[in-house]
Amino acid sequence: MKKYLSVLMLFTLFMATVSFGTEKPTYLKGIKNITSITEPSGKGSLLTAVAIEFNSNIKSSSLSKETFSIDGRIITAIYVNNKAEKRTGVGNKNGKYVIIELSPDDAKAVLRIRGQRGDGFKMAEPDISIVQKKTVISTSGKKYLPGETLMKNNKVREMIVEDFKQLVFEDPETGISLKYNLYIPKNYNKNKKYPLVLFMHDMGVLSDNTKST
Repeated sequence: MKKYLSVLMLFTLFMATVSFGTEKPTYLKGIKNITSITEPSGKGSLLTAVAIEFNSNIKSSSLSKETFSIDGRIITAIYVNNKAEKRTGVGNKNGKYVIIELSPDDAKAVLRIRGQRGDGFKMAEPDISIVQKKTVISTSGKKYLPGETLMKNNKVREMIVEDFKQLVFEDPETGISLKYNLYIPKNYNKNKKYPLVLFMHDMGVLSDNTKST
């Protein structure tokens, strides 16, 4: 009996841990996902935008820089898009994604932190905390009311970085392996010839994480 109770207690503890680890963030009604958007720069990876996905298309005229508040960040622009990314040029003015652009000069923009014991720099998690301060209106007239709920991102997009594949070259003679990033043009045609550009980074030997370079 004691053995059965011990196993039961361990199973209960395991299930509680699993449930806690997979707990979804709390969002206001109508919000489905919040995506942090990062971009590479000379200073390292920067958290430059946030995409808030609603369950219906949003009326862009209902948005202003004061609609949302993000701790420690300056909002430089806010608009609607049909995908979770910053709009280029005129772009698409319709969609269910509210894009909030952030100043790249903010202290919290740089996702690079100094490691311990002189082991160089490490990448910080692109976490963000956001509060909806004003009402957001859909194109059909539905109102998404504000609240004091502190909402966290549950997704991340690494712009440009996600266009590269992380691969490993293995030398059959020496057994040495080398990790590298490979970019293939989106409209790649195997029957055409392309120039090969080889880039050797100058960041030093920071880690074996090819994405960090």
